[in-house]
Amino acid sequence: MANLKLKAQPREIQGTKVRHLRRDGKIPAVLYGKGETSLPLVVDQLELEAAIRTKARMMDLDVGGKTHTIFLKEVQRDAISDEYLHVDFQKVRMDQVLRTKVALHLKGIPAGIAEGGVVNQIFHEITIECLPADLPDAVECPIAQLKLDEVLHLKDLALPARVKAIGDADTVVVTVQKPKEELA
Repeated sequence: MANLKLKAQPREIQGTKVRHLRRDGKIPAVLYGKGETSLPLVVDQLELEAAIRTKARMMDLDVGGKTHTIFLKEVQRDAISDEYLHVDFQKVRMDQVLRTKVALHLKGIPAGIAEGGVVNQIFHEITIECLPADLPDAVECPIAQLKLDEVLHLKDLALPARVKAIGDADTVVVTVQKPKEELA
């Protein structure tokens, strides 16, 4: 499948003056890679929003006619207005392992719910390592088999082939427990 394409231009303006770029519909960004000098960029806000809506994390970034395969590393947004403030693009090599966080999606209704239990999802995302071509959008976590007072650990997750979870294998990811009673 072909990567999504996004265009960017080198950015001269830095510091607090980037406010003017945002007013003109441009978002400041940076492109960096291992052992390379970072490159300040500017991307069109509408193009960026369209790319983010697709939930694609791997993209082809065109900077002045030169294309880079990139990973959308971080998107910073204003806490009040939710406007885009800055974007970090990381160059990737398809033959090098990538470490990132992915969403953890629960599937099914646990058997413990019928016994009066509630689902407690401790982690909503996990850190993984894989080659860029193997990067999943999310990790599906079937929980229908969980009974009351049972837990699902990191080691219990069925990860796609060639994807490795990072962290303590005994970390609790999901539990099904009786709700705690409130004290009057």
